[in-house]
Amino acid sequence: MWKQHKKLIIITIILTLAPMLVGICMWDQLPDKIATHFNIYNEADGWSSKPFAVFGLPLLLVLIQLIALVATKMDPKQKNISTKPMQAVLWIIPIMSWLLSFVTYAVALNYPLNIGAIIITFLGIVFTVLGNFLPKNKMNYSYGMRTRWTLDDENNWYHTNRIAGIAMVIGGIVITICGLLMFILQHHILWLVFIEVLTLLVMILYPFYYSYCYYKKTKQNN
Repeated sequence: MWKQHKKLIIITIILTLAPMLVGICMWDQLPDKIATHFNIYNEADGWSSKPFAVFGLPLLLVLIQLIALVATKMDPKQKNISTKPMQAVLWIIPIMSWLLSFVTYAVALNYPLNIGAIIITFLGIVFTVLGNFLPKNKMNYSYGMRTRWTLDDENNWYHTNRIAGIAMVIGGIVITICGLLMFILQHHILWLVFIEVLTLLVMILYPFYYSYCYYKKTKQNN
């Protein structure tokens, strides 16, 4: 897997670290304390030092990517992971690095941004993209709807991940729409957050429930 995606891994790591160069160029313009966490009303409630904001965030994302790659490498069924979802996952981290750095630097320089809307819209798009790839993977321990029932039965894996993929695509679209509405409906944030959380719960719990029901049905038929 590492050999197959070696060039892409190197490129995505470089791109993940690249926002540090932007931060270095803007170093004198950035304040010593930079807001790095915000509540649902876009109010800063967490701050970090300038070095951490510029260097720490990209490095942390690279660490997350490396941990994910090592976990995938250790997967005894890694050959069952399709190429396209693996490539999509590798690209998510550098895109996230640039997005977070853009938001962090913009807020530090007092540019008004609807941070919640930006992040939620991005997450909705990510769910939609990954949901399209979910049914195409064969059984593995790294990517897919992994339950005790899907990992014991190839048919359960296939049908559950097909349902999970559909749920993720629909949920991703709903979350993306909510994120876009957050740019417009400034006074209805709580309702939109409620819809987003409910959508996430359905995306996670329904495939899990479906997997169990499929297992029970198969057991009865046997």
